[in-house]
Amino acid sequence: MEWDEFAAKLAGRPEPQEAWLNGLAYNSAASSAVLLRIATVRDRLDDPHSWLRHRRLPDEAAAALARHPERKVRMAIAENMFTSLELLAVLARDPEWHVRSAAFESPFGDRRRALFDILEREPGDPPPPPPEPDTDGPDAPLPPLTRAEAQALIAAPGEYARAKAAWDERVPQDIALQLADDPADRVRLCLSLREDLTEEQRAAIPYVVHYGYHEVPEWLKELRKDPEAIAEYAESGHVLIRRSVAMAGRLPPATVARLADDEDFFVRLTLAQCCDDAPHELIIEMFAHWHGVRWHDLSYRPNFVREGMAADFADHPNPRLRWAASADPTATPEMIESLSRDPDHRVRPGALSDERLPPARLQEALVDPQTAEFAARNPVLPETVMHALLDCAGVER
Repeated sequence: MEWDEFAAKLAGRPEPQEAWLNGLAYNSAASSAVLLRIATVRDRLDDPHSWLRHRRLPDEAAAALARHPERKVRMAIAENMFTSLELLAVLARDPEWHVRSAAFESPFGDRRRALFDILEREPGDPPPPPPEPDTDGPDAPLPPLTRAEAQALIAAPGEYARAKAAWDERVPQDIALQLADDPADRVRLCLSLREDLTEEQRAAIPYVVHYGYHEVPEWLKELRKDPEAIAEYAESGHVLIRRSVAMAGRLPPATVARLADDEDFFVRLTLAQCCDDAPHELIIEMFAHWHGVRWHDLSYRPNFVREGMAADFADHPNPRLRWAASADPTATPEMIESLSRDPDHRVRPGALSDERLPPARLQEALVDPQTAEFAARNPVLPETVMHALLDCAGVER
């Protein structure tokens, strides 16, 4: 069926209307005209403002929504990482404090500095200056300690205070090592992460790494900025140090290979989540079997996609891997259609919104309440059909 004929037959179909609205809001090919129509009925969406915060909007739509009469809409545009600096400058002068605050807080680093440059060049009230380093606050440099003062810190009655003293670089190593027999696990663990210890000294401390997240000292965080420097710690016997190395955005190939084969599960998981050089095989392993709440985020890692995934995974018993098959750029339309009919509801969405889905299957999916939302995300939908869907849903032009 041709798309014009399909659009003409949409009138009077009540069931998938809300699904169409939710799908079109996230359709990457939706024009400004389509998105601005959806904005008028956003209260009918499952989440009225999330799409405004997270998707890339066409310039015309973003500009109109940045001047929307409702504060929550303008705030959502200010919080969108894709909003241009020019629009952020408009929102930074918004009459509502909440909108101005979002506009100043959302950009980071160079984007924030560029925003202030724009604001300083524009007429109007000058913007508040960027925050200056706090010379008196908690991040200000601390004065050196005498040995007596250092001794007093490690003898503090509170476990947290002793733990803080254990990795305080102002506390001399010989004094800090007196905490090696501290009764508190936290204190001994913090001590074991001091920068000035040798591997032998770390191993001699009876530290315990309990399950869960652990804060690491600043020296390890700073090292992540230098791939070569932090790579030197990949052979450390301390698991938290190796996990810290795995958090680096880039690492030398030999270090990646070493950490990808680490005996600790969380070293491997952290490498897959954080390092852009993590290998495809490791990312797929974690994607397929890890049960953390953010498992799906692994599909956005740089090396997740590889040609041949469709052939390897299209019939795999693991539904996560069948979903991954649709990410293969070499997957055929026949494979995509098969995946769009998968018995597992977690597999179908990726295939339904894939532009390789045959038109006949896409039309079928659009009128099925079970598949309509993800079919409405498919970027091959003609704009005339998108408008027809909105017409059918009762959205005014």
